[in-house]
Amino acid sequence: MKRTNSLLSLVKRSLQIFPLLLLSMLAFVVQLRGTAPSISDWILSTDVDGVRLYYKLDICDSRNVMFLKLENSTSVDVKVDVHVIVENSVPMPQIISLRANETLTGQCMGTPDLVKDIKGASTPPPQVSLKVIN
Repeated sequence: MKRTNSLLSLVKRSLQIFPLLLLSMLAFVVQLRGTAPSISDWILSTDVDGVRLYYKLDICDSRNVMFLKLENSTSVDVKVDVHVIVENSVPMPQIISLRANETLTGQCMGTPDLVKDIKGASTPPPQVSLKVIN
């Protein structure tokens, strides 16, 4: 009888702890959601003279966004002009400097030049273009 009570007590404790464990795991996944996506999720938009522009549509702090990733595979520093057009918006040219063999990746926090708000998941994909200035 005593063994049955201890087993029952263990099951009750497990049922109390399980929701907390589940909530902790969910919070961890939600926190990871705001980080930059993995390379397998990126879509190559363009490659101009060894400078590549990738993008990925995702969610950041409950907003629909497009992350940008710039990759300079050349041995010289470059400046690039990046244009992003979301629906019928006016493109805002953006000059970004990249060192030789440098990669810049958009993340939810700390990279505002590489994260663009978009209106919704059903919106047609934004148009992205890249021009190497020097």
